[in-house]
Amino acid sequence: MAILFSLGFLIGTFLTVIDYACFDRNFYTTFYQENATYQSMGISEDDLDKMTDVLLTYIQDKRDDLSVLISYKNQRVEGFNDREISHMVDVKELYLSAMNVRNTAFIIAFLALILLIFGIGKKAGAYLFKAFVQVLVAFLAIIGALGLYAVMDFNSFWTNFHHVFFTNDLWLLNPATDRLIMMVPGNFFYALVSKIILITIMFWILSLVLLYVWQKRSKIYD
Repeated sequence: MAILFSLGFLIGTFLTVIDYACFDRNFYTTFYQENATYQSMGISEDDLDKMTDVLLTYIQDKRDDLSVLISYKNQRVEGFNDREISHMVDVKELYLSAMNVRNTAFIIAFLALILLIFGIGKKAGAYLFKAFVQVLVAFLAIIGALGLYAVMDFNSFWTNFHHVFFTNDLWLLNPATDRLIMMVPGNFFYALVSKIILITIMFWILSLVLLYVWQKRSKIYD
């Protein structure tokens, strides 16, 4: 039960951090300002912000389409083309599947925790801490290896990520013509992945400290 809790909790928190980071609107605004994205795309700040809002709410399944009109070269045009829209259908499906996994993982972790506490009482803290350390070491090894891979060759890391999670080549966009890749180019995802890894590791370590304190307090009152 302690191992099951640890697996569910670590997977659930990792996917929760991904959810938070990917939809942190301030992260996009800061990136656009630092990289002069408005100017390089040749559209107004309001239009790019509107495209971003449409994109994020669509992925979260809060709207049914990606239709958004923007001003470009004195004309009103659709912000996203057909290939970009088709790719985002796949991205939306991947995101919703990940959130289903997240929710299931948390449910499993909660049930395992309840069963463990009711089963062995005060000893639960010791079992949880020991199992959490074992599972956390394995997860950190995986995250560390992936993080090192991303730092050494992010293009290869990002390409292989798409090969694993997508069954088509719609993710191959043209940075000269496709606005989606202009909005969020490679360096955007490098910063995003780095943020996700950093927050996740910090949260896992904090959780480990709390379990350690629980274990110690359990021994005091044993």
